[in-house]
Amino acid sequence: RNFRIHIVIALLVLWVGIYFHLSRSDWLWVTVGVSFAIVAEILNTIIEAIVDLTVGDRYDDLAKLAKDVAAAGVVFAVFIEFTILAIILQPYFWVWLGIHNLFNY
Repeated sequence: RNFRIHIVIALLVLWVGIYFHLSRSDWLWVTVGVSFAIVAEILNTIIEAIVDLTVGDRYDDLAKLAKDVAAAGVVFAVFIEFTILAIILQPYFWVWLGIHNLFNY
């Protein structure tokens, strides 16, 4: 379910990037940010599957810790992704809204 959400966000970002005619270097950073979050979600899924395979139905504190840390990694990756997107897209949105900003764009 979460992976689908990441893919939908990636498609939305792709559409926004095409709409705003992002520069080559901006596309590079957007790709890094989106890819970082998707890879983090893939690694989280792998870790959860391995932990479930290892412990089965029984509860284990270390298994819970592993899953929690993997999930926190995804949250961190998404935070980095949105930070990159905000930095890259902010000037484009300001121009689109007709707002003159302090950034050289």
